[in-house]
Amino acid sequence: MKKLMVAVFVLFASMLSQVALADKTHEFSFPDRDGKIHKLSDHKGKYVLVDFWASWCVPCRKETPHLKKFEEDNHYENLVVMGVSMDEDQDAWIDAMDKDKPKGIQVVCEENFDHELAVELDIYAIPRFVLFGPNGELVDGELPAPSSDNFKSTIEKHIGTNEH
Repeated sequence: MKKLMVAVFVLFASMLSQVALADKTHEFSFPDRDGKIHKLSDHKGKYVLVDFWASWCVPCRKETPHLKKFEEDNHYENLVVMGVSMDEDQDAWIDAMDKDKPKGIQVVCEENFDHELAVELDIYAIPRFVLFGPNGELVDGELPAPSSDNFKSTIEKHIGTNEH
């Protein structure tokens, strides 16, 4: 019984922390390859799908073509895709972008996994796909991978199906 109570408490605490993250308005800013700063708030009124990845992450790189295809096949007026590289080596990041040619906004998180956002969202492994809402709130902190069968349906569950 005691173990059950502990398990219920841990589950409840975890749910509360997710609710707290969902209620919080997030903001972050990262530079692109040209040094231009991109902020979450630049896209107020739209959902922002964030792909946390790195050049050295083989599973991340394998998801790139699936995310590209999703972007090419689906045109949502209310969705922006942003790739956030966790690379320490910016040359490796740029080389990976030149080779894989990801779509969407591509930026680098210079503080890597120590960045406040990565810590707050408990990002310690990649690839990781996260969806922020029109007001910067966390909508889904653990989206399925673009290669999964339910990626598109999960996105549409959150943002709707109004393709244009």
